[in-house]
Amino acid sequence: MQNIDLQKVVSTGTLTALYSPTTLQGYLDLDDLARVARLAILDPEAHGRARYELVGENCTYEDVAKEIEKQTGREIRIERIPREEVARPGATHISASLATAYAVEGLDRMLYYYDRRGIPGNSNTVKWILDRKPTSWADRIRRDLKDIQS
Repeated sequence: MQNIDLQKVVSTGTLTALYSPTTLQGYLDLDDLARVARLAILDPEAHGRARYELVGENCTYEDVAKEIEKQTGREIRIERIPREEVARPGATHISASLATAYAVEGLDRMLYYYDRRGIPGNSNTVKWILDRKPTSWADRIRRDLKDIQS
């Protein structure tokens, strides 16, 4: 979830999308990830050799924009950046360096997959491990807006 800069989206009114804003994606709040990791580290016997699909909520960029609008009262538009513009040497849309052809090709393939198929998953694993419902986008936005506004 934190791959979307909520403060920037709220201040500019624009949510930048590097892939289709209508494709379903699986998101996980970093606080939930940290809690799962903590439990696994502190109880290695119970979690040894386990592999977990960690998804908190499935939604689209359109869903995220609507939730931000709902909680802020501000209109949020989605700006789609074409894959060809993002996955090229010297592009500035991501923080990673695309210094090699291998890096450019890897990013291009990943964005193609996200654009076409997305990466939705099942949130039950996080729910079972944390013994509570995973953090939703609505929860994350509500929590982080408090920090932004203070």
